[in-house]
Amino acid sequence: MLFKNVIGNSVLKKALISEIKNNRIPHAQLFLSKDDAHTMPMTLAFITYLFCENKQNTDSCNQCHHCIKMHKLSHPDLHFFFPSVKNTKLKKNTSKDYFVDFKEMIFNNPSVKLSCWTKKMKFKKLSNDSIRTSDAEEIKRIMTMKPYEGKYSVFVIWHPEFMHNTTANKLLKSIEEPNKNNIFILLSQSSELILPTILSRLQVRNFNKIKSEELFIALKSNFPQINQNLISSVIKENSNNSIDSYNQLVSNTDKIEKEKNFINWARLCFNVTNKKDVSDLVRWCNETSALEVNAQSDFLNFSIDIFRKIFLKKYMVKIALYPELENSSFADNFSKFINENNIYPIYSILNKANYFINRNINSKLILLDLSFSLGRLLQNKPKK
Repeated sequence: MLFKNVIGNSVLKKALISEIKNNRIPHAQLFLSKDDAHTMPMTLAFITYLFCENKQNTDSCNQCHHCIKMHKLSHPDLHFFFPSVKNTKLKKNTSKDYFVDFKEMIFNNPSVKLSCWTKKMKFKKLSNDSIRTSDAEEIKRIMTMKPYEGKYSVFVIWHPEFMHNTTANKLLKSIEEPNKNNIFILLSQSSELILPTILSRLQVRNFNKIKSEELFIALKSNFPQINQNLISSVIKENSNNSIDSYNQLVSNTDKIEKEKNFINWARLCFNVTNKKDVSDLVRWCNETSALEVNAQSDFLNFSIDIFRKIFLKKYMVKIALYPELENSSFADNFSKFINENNIYPIYSILNKANYFINRNINSKLILLDLSFSLGRLLQNKPKK
């Protein structure tokens, strides 16, 4: 993670960079934000810059072996500790037992929230001892060793408010008596839930709420194919929450790709009855059948919904189409071939194909037969 990829809080970025340059790094810091999606990206950018061998004025080089390992979250001097649910099958139950899943979550999207973690792991409830004494003992053990590759060993404690007092007191001793090469970064939403004696030893970094203009620029860079007005409305709808806005735009991107796929398929189906694009249709069926069953079924359900909306819109029912269809002439042209005589047979063959695909019957043949049948229905040609 690079500083340039972190949205907002530019003043804090400059302060962190300056402290590293001047070798005045606090040994224990608290990154505090009401929106916990903001703290992890800044944390990773800070640590990457800390480890980087060829620091630039405002960012890491992104090329040295430290930067590469940080990008993969595999740097041996970076240690994560976070809430989890106790597993009776494990002897110690440390954060490292769950690190593979935690790493995967951050790698997919560094703007993580606690709700993302609990949903991923299907944790029903986190208790106030979800960061256990075994984690504090692991920190103490690591502190006795020299860093493997870098100058520092960095301990990131995500949501320390879930530490039991016993764990917090053990951690307090480590923070009170650190080695010069140990750095602690605690990421929290609620400083009042952190043990006061620990809080008093932390340099608090307050995160500002991300401005809509900053978030718009970042999201526009990530989603250049999406209409700017849609990005603005998504930001407003999600109250400037970066991760919720991002996830909604990812969903919109998926829909756009599905729409494009549907438009291409519908045209191939329509043309195939006139013996056009047969090879292209066969190729489409082969490629689609190679997808997972869930993806095939999802596309057919999506297609059913499009047929429904285009049919209703044709009869002046006020209904919103998907963006790609709304902004093209396809829907108007396509609606001419959908009517009360063929809409139910279309539903029927789509649902029937979906039924058989979900039962792992040869989807190549199912999709090909579906495509020919759909082409005949669209052109109102009875099956011979």
